[in-house]
Amino acid sequence: MRIGICEDEQSIREQLVTLIKAYPTDEQLDVMTFASGEEILADAEGFDLAFLDIELGDGINGLAAAEALQKTRQQTLIVFVSSYYRYITSALHLEPFEFLIKPIDEVVFAQEFERCLKRYHNDHQ
Repeated sequence: MRIGICEDEQSIREQLVTLIKAYPTDEQLDVMTFASGEEILADAEGFDLAFLDIELGDGINGLAAAEALQKTRQQTLIVFVSSYYRYITSALHLEPFEFLIKPIDEVVFAQEFERCLKRYHNDHQ
C-alpha cells in the first residue's frame, strides 16, 4: 500500500509517519512525505491513501491536490488533516474518506487508519 503524506508542518508529518508505522499490520506500507501540494503531485506513481493538510502555504492547497490525485487515480483514499473546521464543507465536496482534526488524537487515528486498510482491501479484491 502506497501512502502519501502532504503536510507543511514537519512535526505533523513525523507524527503521521510514527502513527502509521506503529499500527500493527502485516500490510507492506510504503510511506512518502511531502511538504507541498506540488511535491505530492510530482510523484508519478500515485497513492492508495493520501493524508493531506489543507493549508499548505503558497501554491497548491490540499483541496486542489486531492482533486488532482483523484483524477489520476480514482481509488485514492483521501484523508484531510486540518485544524480548521471551516474547510469541512469544501472538503466534503471531494468525497474524502475522512477528515481528521489537529491535534491528531492517536486513538481516533488508529480507528480511522483501520477503516482505511479495510476499505483498501475491499476495493482491491
